[in-house]
Amino acid sequence: MLAHNRQHVTESEMQVQWTCPYCDRTGQASGRERGLEAYSDHLFGHVEALMESGVHVADDINHTGSILTLSELESAGANNARVHFISPYDIVLFVTTSPSRRIRLLQRELTELPAWIIVLTTKREPLESLSEESLSTLPLEVVRLDKQLGLSDLGQTVSRVLGEQEHMDGKITFEFDILSELLDTFTLQNVFKFLHILNSRLEKADALSHYYFDPSAGYEGSANVIEQMFDLRIRANEETFVSEPSTQS
Repeated sequence: MLAHNRQHVTESEMQVQWTCPYCDRTGQASGRERGLEAYSDHLFGHVEALMESGVHVADDINHTGSILTLSELESAGANNARVHFISPYDIVLFVTTSPSRRIRLLQRELTELPAWIIVLTTKREPLESLSEESLSTLPLEVVRLDKQLGLSDLGQTVSRVLGEQEHMDGKITFEFDILSELLDTFTLQNVFKFLHILNSRLEKADALSHYYFDPSAGYEGSANVIEQMFDLRIRANEETFVSEPSTQS
C-alpha cells in the first residue's frame, strides 16, 4: 500500500510528512525510515480487517472463469499466483515462452504434481535446460507453436488441446503468459476479440484461466481495455494478492 500511496508523502532532509487518502489524517516524523514506517502502519490499519488467509482467490468466481494477474511476468508475486492457481488442479495448460521456468516452479513448489501438464510454446528447444532425469518422471506434453501463428490459429490450437482434456477426469487450470507479445504484434481490437473468444471457450471447458500482465510495461493505452475482459483482477506482490473489482461491462 505504501508503494501505491507515495504521492501523499513529502520528504525533507529532516522529516517525513504524510496525508492518508482514506481518512485525511496527517502525520509527521523525524527521519525517513521512521516516517515511512509510521505511514505504512497507518495504511495497513485500513485494510487489516479485510485481509484473509487460508482462502483461494478463485473462490470468488466458483473456480471457473478468468483472472488477470497484474505483476511483472517473472517475479515472486507472479510465481506465487501461479502456484496458487495451479496447486488445487489436476490438468495444467501453459501458453508461455518460458516453459522450463514454469516446469521448475512446479517441481520446486508443489508437493504433488498435477496429473497432466501441457505446454504450448514457440520456443525452439522448450525443455533444454531440464535434465533427462527430471523429465522422465513428468506427466508432460509439449505443443510447438509457429512464431508466425495468427490469433485465429492460436485460438484454434488452444481449443483443440482443451478438447482433448476437457472430458478427462479432473479440473483444468490454464495459464497465459503472452499478453504483452500479442499487444506488440496485433492491434488492440484484434487482441480484445481474441480474448473474448478464448475466455468463452475456456468457460465452456469449466476451466480456471489466469493471465499475466505487467501494467508498467508501456501499455497504458491498452490496459484499461484489456482489464475489461476478465472476471477478476488481482495485483500480486511477494506475499499477498490484492483483489480488485471487475470492470466488465
